[in-house]
Amino acid sequence: MPGRTQLMNVSLTPQLAEFVRGAVKSGLYNNASEVMREALRGMKLEKDRQARRRLPPEDTEETARRIKASLASVRRGEYTDYDAAGLRNLGKRIISDIARPAGGGKKHA
Repeated sequence: MPGRTQLMNVSLTPQLAEFVRGAVKSGLYNNASEVMREALRGMKLEKDRQARRRLPPEDTEETARRIKASLASVRRGEYTDYDAAGLRNLGKRIISDIARPAGGGKKHA
């Protein structure tokens, strides 16, 4: 029933009840229902945000596979050590490659 409110009774710990009373007393809310609605909206927004960030199982499996492959290559010694200057140069090159249009410009070996 969108747009209509439904009456519900909830049990709160003494600490949460005091928090709700304090929020109303502060003048930011007219009553306990407003406090509860805002708290629930915040919970819903956070849950929705987390759901958007969660990878689908197939992406999670692919990510795990790629991490294992990368760790295996490091164990085999297949990596490059960088000092601070070399790491800065690598970062600049990566940023430059990202900014370059697909299919254009020179490639780094």
